[in-house]
Amino acid sequence: MVFTFFAPLATGVTGFAAGAVAVLLLVYGVGAAAGNLAGGRLADLAPRRSQLGLLAALAAGLVVMWAVSGSMAATAVMVLAVGALGFAVIPGMQARVLATAAAAPTLAMAVNASAYQLAAAFAGWLGGRVIGTGLGLPALYLAGAAVTLAGLALSAYAWRHTHVRSASRP
Repeated sequence: MVFTFFAPLATGVTGFAAGAVAVLLLVYGVGAAAGNLAGGRLADLAPRRSQLGLLAALAAGLVVMWAVSGSMAATAVMVLAVGALGFAVIPGMQARVLATAAAAPTLAMAVNASAYQLAAAFAGWLGGRVIGTGLGLPALYLAGAAVTLAGLALSAYAWRHTHVRSASRP
């Protein structure tokens, strides 16, 4: 949601010049690449804890981004951090999909990729609805944090459900 409205948030809320948006997107991309590498390592070490911890950290990062959105320097740092956290979650989720759907991994990855695209479309729609309430652009950070917390709750439930189910097998 925040990424969909990245340019208006950067220019309209934080006050960056339009020309700075490309540089901020590069900063986000650097964070995303670093986060993807770190997330893969974390998922190898502790898949459950890393997935849940990274989702919690991403939600917190979005709240911090909301809090510092009036500061260009702090926002630039948070663009890097949110890019890293957002992409650090992905390797663990992908590995979980592959492990869960061992009988049809190619199909599972295709469905998972489709789900990401549906989520991006939903995020754009939801962001528009949030803006339409009159809360303004900064509310997108908090709405993104709320959606991330919902994902955290769903992930925690799924991990718990998988653990209980596998523990009950002989």
